[in-house]
Amino acid sequence: MSRQYSLKAFLRKASSDLLKRYLAGKRIGGDVDWDAVTERKIERVFDAIAGAPERVQAAADRDFREINDMDSEGTRLAITGEGPLNTWPYR
Repeated sequence: MSRQYSLKAFLRKASSDLLKRYLAGKRIGGDVDWDAVTERKIERVFDAIAGAPERVQAAADRDFREINDMDSEGTRLAITGEGPLNTWPYR
C-alpha cells in the first residue's frame, strides 16, 4: 500500500547524514551547510534537489518515494530484529 508522500515531509524525517551521502552520490548538495540542516530547516536541501537537472530530480524523487513506501512500524521492527522476521531461519 502506498503511503502519502511529499518531498519536504520526507526530507524532514530523513537522516541528514544519509541525505548528505545520497546527494553526494548524485553530485548535488555540495553547497549545503549540513550542520545547519534540522528537521525544521530543510530548505537548502530541498533547493539543492530542485536545482538539479531534471533526470537527477526524477531519480531522487523515485528513490525517496520507494523509501517512503517502505516506512512502516512493521518494517522498522523487522530491520531492528524486534519483529516477526527475526525468527526466519536465514537471518
